[in-house]
Amino acid sequence: MYDGFNFYYGLKKNPAWKRYYWLDLVKLFEKFMLKNQELEAVKYFSARPINNEDKAHRQSMFFDANKENPKFHLIMGKYLKKTIVCKRCGFNINTYEEKESDVRIATQIVNDAKNGECDIGYNRQKWLVRYDVNH
Repeated sequence: MYDGFNFYYGLKKNPAWKRYYWLDLVKLFEKFMLKNQELEAVKYFSARPINNEDKAHRQSMFFDANKENPKFHLIMGKYLKKTIVCKRCGFNINTYEEKESDVRIATQIVNDAKNGECDIGYNRQKWLVRYDVNH
C-alpha cells in the first residue's frame, strides 16, 4: 500500500528526483523482495486534482501506464475545495486539499490482515502488519 499523494510531493521536494515521476511502481517494489518473497499487489492511494486539467491529465497517464501491470491497484480519494480566511485582511483564499486516502489506507491494512492477504507491511520506521498466512 502506498500513499501516492505523499509519494509525489516527496519526489517534488527535490528537483533531481523529477525523473522518477514516471516510475514503474510494481517493478520498484519488486526490487525490495527477498528471494523467498513474492509481491502480490501494489495498492496505490491517491486523488485526482480538480483545479488543474494539465496535472489531472499527467496523473491519468501515470495511472494508465502503471495499470498495464495487473499487480497495480489504484484506490482513489478526492480533493475538496477549502476556503481559508486571511487573518490579517479577511480576504478569502480558495485552495484544495486531498481527503480520504489516509482512512482508505488504514481500512485496507486492517481488511487485508483480516483476510490473510498481507504477509508484511512496512511504513518507514516500523512494521505495520505481520501476518502469517500459513496458519
